[in-house]
Amino acid sequence: MGKGGDYCSSLGEYAQLLKTTRIDCAMFKCTPGWIETFQAWNLVFGCGTILVTLVYLIIALVQYILQHRSGIVDFVVSSCITMVVQFFVAHTGWFCVVKQGGCCGTVGYLAWGIVYLLVFLGRYAPHLISSDVLEHLFFYGPASEIVYTILLIPVAYMCLSCFMLVVGAAPRTRAVELQSEEDSDSSESEA
Repeated sequence: MGKGGDYCSSLGEYAQLLKTTRIDCAMFKCTPGWIETFQAWNLVFGCGTILVTLVYLIIALVQYILQHRSGIVDFVVSSCITMVVQFFVAHTGWFCVVKQGGCCGTVGYLAWGIVYLLVFLGRYAPHLISSDVLEHLFFYGPASEIVYTILLIPVAYMCLSCFMLVVGAAPRTRAVELQSEEDSDSSESEA
């Protein structure tokens, strides 16, 4: 099967992994390894994207109703499109980094670290451009900034994982190798 077939068949595997999404202490310590850390935070990002978008949608719908604003259909459609795009980026990043080893090796890891950074920062870019069209189309605003900020945590860890894979860093660990008394006695007698 070619790369396209591999990608499509990985959707089922990714969906199964999403069902087991969890957050634990090892994820914050980056101890299992950088690929594993990336995968764990990628799954949190994938689930978080859906959850955060739904929460924001509910908050915004209540605001629309209370303020009697128009354009609610455009808002819901743009919310769904944004959620699908972010989920696509989450799955594609997982496929490229975890399943394909960065796709292009070190360059691929670097590219995905930058992509995730830009995907998150892209939520705030319209504030730099004072365009009412962009703000309406991608539903940026104070409420979305607060709700979407929670995704900064998985994005930061995914970027860190990618950048550490670029430099070939070993995973962080606090493990200490202990010698038995017999080993230390034999090494002292050799000296």
